[in-house]
Amino acid sequence: MLLLAEKFPIVVYRSEDDEGGLFTAHCLTMDVIADGDTAEIAVSRLLETIKATLEAAKKHDANPFHLAPENYWTFPIIWRGIEDLP
Repeated sequence: MLLLAEKFPIVVYRSEDDEGGLFTAHCLTMDVIADGDTAEIAVSRLLETIKATLEAAKKHDANPFHLAPENYWTFPIIWRGIEDLP
């Protein structure tokens, strides 16, 4: 499942509405997100979401790609790909 991260740009940032420090992983080409207590957990959950979204799109002959809003493409990036994962 980690191979998905190599094909889709993912950014990770601190969740804006959470004082506890949750991380949000955001796939920019599909505009889907997942949260986690750590960046790694958020990315793992996002990869599962990407896979499920692709499977549903295939089943329903739908386009899974919807670009995230422009401001997220310039968000301060904590993690952009598999090569940055600790």
